[in-house]
Amino acid sequence: MKRMNEKKSYYDEYIENVQNWAVPTSEKKQVLKFFKDYEIGKITNNISTKRTMEHYIIYLKVALEFINKPLEKITEKDIDKFSTALLKDEILSGHKTPFALSVKAKIRRTLLQYLEWRIPKRASSINGSLKVKTKQTNQADYKYLTEKEIDVLYKNCKDDAERYLVAVLFSSGARASEFYNIRFSDIKMPEGKDNFVCLTLREEFSKTKGRTIRLYYKHALEAVGEFLEIRKKDEIKPEDPIWNLKF
Repeated sequence: MKRMNEKKSYYDEYIENVQNWAVPTSEKKQVLKFFKDYEIGKITNNISTKRTMEHYIIYLKVALEFINKPLEKITEKDIDKFSTALLKDEILSGHKTPFALSVKAKIRRTLLQYLEWRIPKRASSINGSLKVKTKQTNQADYKYLTEKEIDVLYKNCKDDAERYLVAVLFSSGARASEFYNIRFSDIKMPEGKDNFVCLTLREEFSKTKGRTIRLYYKHALEAVGEFLEIRKKDEIKPEDPIWNLKF
């Protein structure tokens, strides 16, 4: 049975985690004020739900941690440097992969909103590079599910195993061989102030080679935790594969 009314929302957890951002302390306080204003409609003239704002917190974190200075001292050069790094894929996602163009646009727009709220008298003179529109390249236009579509898929899973499958594949971007090779010892549940599951993805059949990533999808912690409890009842060993089912 699902635990009701015991867990904080992901938005509340993300807001609490602002204190751990790699930004000046003074800016952390301003971020908290910004999202209070966002929630009551002062930023967009629309009331925002916590679920909507979950994404904006992550987007703003990406931008402010790169800039990492009080906005009173920020310059147009700082903004241009950030915009260039983002567009050239020098800033990577939590999966250590480039952000999609649509996500880059959202990160820039969120920073733009923050600048206009935080330093309204100076924002228009330094934010020009955040307004530049980008075009798709001639590369193949691959189709991916949006996070909203993943949420619908997750909601309609019939059991914990399916929820684990959806959450891990979406969070990690793992290839089939990597997913099958995830061992019990490859998963580290968060401790202390951390909110994210850490996962080591190994190369197929490898016991050592691989990469460690964090699962940022908002349902990953719940899905992984519940499926692990099921596998523990099977007396799973550290080097046993987590996924023991067939598609």
